[in-house]
Amino acid sequence: MSELDFSQEELAKALEKWQGQNRKGFLELCILRCVQVHKRVYGYAIMELMQDVGIDLGEGSLYPLLNRLIKEKTLSASWETPAEGHPRKYYSLTLFGLAFLDAADSSYAKDREAYDKLAKIGGQS
Repeated sequence: MSELDFSQEELAKALEKWQGQNRKGFLELCILRCVQVHKRVYGYAIMELMQDVGIDLGEGSLYPLLNRLIKEKTLSASWETPAEGHPRKYYSLTLFGLAFLDAADSSYAKDREAYDKLAKIGGQS
C-alpha cells in the first residue's frame, strides 16, 4: 500500500483527532470573548450564544470548562436570584482574564498570520 492509499475512514479519524486538540484552546478563547462582550452572562446563555455563531457546545463541555476558568482565575462567578425565576450563576472576566484574553488574542493572530503566510508561499511559485 502506498502513502497515497488511504480510506475516508482514516481521514475522518485523523481530522477528528486534530479537531479535538485544536478545539480545546479555541473554546476557551470563545467563552472568554463571549463573557467579555456581554460583561456578565450565565452559563446557558453562553451555550446559546456559542450555538448562534455555529459552535456546538453542550453542557457537558461548557460547565467543566467554566469551572476550570474560575479555578484559573480568568473568570469570576456569582449567584443571583431574580424576583421571578430560578437562581443563576453569572460569569464575568477578572482583570487577569482580560489580560489573558488580550495576550491570547495576540498570540492567536500571530499564529494565524504565520499560517496564512505559509499558504501564500505555495501560491508564489
